Amino acid sequence: MFSLTSTTFVLLLRVALVVAVLWIVIRWGKAAQTSVLAVLRRLVALAVVMLLAVLNVLMPINAEYGWYSTWDEVWTDLSGEPIPTVPAAQTVGGAPAAAAKASVGPSPLQSLPTSERDRLPLSLTPTTNGGYQTFTVKGPKSGFSSDVTVWFPPGYSEDRAMSYPVLEVYHGFLPAPLATFRVFHLDETLEKLALEKQMKLPIVVIPHWAPNKLDTECVDGGGKNPAVETWLTKDIPEWVYRNFRVDSARESWATFGYSAGGWCSMMSTMLHPTTYSAAISLGGYARPRMDPPYVPFGPKSPEARRYDLVALAQKKPPSVALWTLTSAQDPSSEKTTTALVKSAQPPLSVTPTRLTEGSHRAEVWGPYIEPSLRWLATTSSGFAPAN
Repeated sequence: MFSLTSTTFVLLLRVALVVAVLWIVIRWGKAAQTSVLAVLRRLVALAVVMLLAVLNVLMPINAEYGWYSTWDEVWTDLSGEPIPTVPAAQTVGGAPAAAAKASVGPSPLQSLPTSERDRLPLSLTPTTNGGYQTFTVKGPKSGFSSDVTVWFPPGYSEDRAMSYPVLEVYHGFLPAPLATFRVFHLDETLEKLALEKQMKLPIVVIPHWAPNKLDTECVDGGGKNPAVETWLTKDIPEWVYRNFRVDSARESWATFGYSAGGWCSMMSTMLHPTTYSAAISLGGYARPRMDPPYVPFGPKSPEARRYDLVALAQKKPPSVALWTLTSAQDPSSEKTTTALVKSAQPPLSVTPTRLTEGSHRAEVWGPYIEPSLRWLATTSSGFAPAN
């Protein structure tokens, strides 16, 4: 059976649609009878054409994003069967906790004043635990403006002496920032771990990095293109630190992302190790995937070389800890993530999980959210539970 992501399968679907349409056009006159059987034949023919038309729309998209690679995966999803989980592989490079607590220079947040904190009025939309609010943030350093959704743990507004670590979460593309709660239920998992005294509750910051469905890949485009990396890694942390009660040490800042957001997570952390100590990537990749109409630089340009995380891991590995998830059946993330894992050397630390089945979709990643957060709590001291 052909893979659902193969070009051969997509081509066969197109040929089948053309053949079905031609068959109906040629035979429609002969089939124009009023008997019940003739009417049923016409209905079946129309249903087949409509089904093939729908598949010709969906399957090229599936091939591009790698949601399903086999019919077994489709059946597993439709039937509700659980996707088997596997333990994380042995860590590559340095030890995660050592990489996260290494001295890499002062955090850029430590020089900022805290006098403006708590000045923003909060009107939270509740989630299962805590609540969120969306703000518009124009970055003074990047000149880029977009929305940022912030989730506040239960009790944030009551205990004003408490400060929090920060989990900067990057959504996937097409942009769906609130999938963090509605699909992945991140707030529920964080609260569960906090109640079990396995983790300190963080503030969750979700920058909307793809405004108007522009796939910026979280990069600085150069020239008149948006400086999204600068917005994410400089403007957003400074805005969060000035306005909310959060810690400044890098051990209290980590990133988390899925799909394209997994790339953004690893990129932000590896290129800015004085701000972030750790990153979690679910189905992410290690080089930007620039697609038309937005291609701000070429694949062999200096900008592209700067964003090559595999080369960075080989030549100048930063002292940060990564937790990665990919699958052998995931064409979007498997190749470059595996290359990054193989290239990792101290002080960079990578704790990989590589699945033998399961493609590029939320149902595959969901079971690994809790284990990845448990890893974060034991890796970065700012997320460790209070004694």
